[in-house]
Amino acid sequence: MVPPRAKQGKWTEDALEGAIEAVTKRLLDYKAAAEYNIPCRTLRKYVNKNITEKAKFGRKFTLSEEQQNELCTRNLKLAEVGYPITQKILRLCVYKFCTQNRIKHQFSDVKKIATHKWARSFMKTKSNHCVSKSSKFKSRTCTETKQVCCG
Repeated sequence: MVPPRAKQGKWTEDALEGAIEAVTKRLLDYKAAAEYNIPCRTLRKYVNKNITEKAKFGRKFTLSEEQQNELCTRNLKLAEVGYPITQKILRLCVYKFCTQNRIKHQFSDVKKIATHKWARSFMKTKSNHCVSKSSKFKSRTCTETKQVCCG
């Protein structure tokens, strides 16, 4: 039976700083790792690369907070005019926004659209004030909305 995998990153930045300081004062790295409850290989990596901040898990955000707020403002302006933004239109607009501003992204260059996962994450963080879940309006309106929103 395989033991369950331990949770990663259970140690704190304070413990990391203390362990790095102990290693620089000539304490062996494996002893410092045991004392501060940090994996030995992790401590070596931080000491060798001279890093004192704990790394963040997961992917970095595609858009900065400022860019997300700008996108949200655009959506609210369009909603005021009468063009509700659906998830698909949001995804198209975000892709175009990223390519126009040369923002590095992981979206599909073949489909030229942001992912569902990104859109769901955006709607969670920026609540439902920025995006309408309703998609019951004419395709002509969708085309007009894409032109106003994206460009």
